[in-house]
Amino acid sequence: MNEGGGKRSDDEGDDLLWNDFESCAQSVTLLYRNPSWKAMQTAAASTTQLYKSGIEHKKKAYDRGFIAGRQTLAREIYALRRYNGVSLDDIWKLLSKIVCAAEYGYSSRSPTPEQTDSPAVSFFQQVGNFFILVV
Repeated sequence: MNEGGGKRSDDEGDDLLWNDFESCAQSVTLLYRNPSWKAMQTAAASTTQLYKSGIEHKKKAYDRGFIAGRQTLAREIYALRRYNGVSLDDIWKLLSKIVCAAEYGYSSRSPTPEQTDSPAVSFFQQVGNFFILVV
């Protein structure tokens, strides 16, 4: 995967969000200077577009973070297996226990520092706690 390619896409998303923000700010400023129905419609449309762009940007950032977290977790599991001699069966047992607990709402034996609603974040924290206990 080319790291530079992902960065360019991030910059384009940031530029789009910034342009929507500038457009929204300009529309709202014009609404205050000239309160008319047309100015209000324009300000409402640009505010809605800024909101939609912000939500889309947030979703993309979350997806990138989630993928990066999974890749980091995979690297840590591989390193744990390779350098510490943890058996593959132990790793499978841990992962299946965590996945089952997340799917059925059971809590793990070791509480996480912060409770979250996201099963992905909870899963990553539980695996991280396991690595701390093993090492």
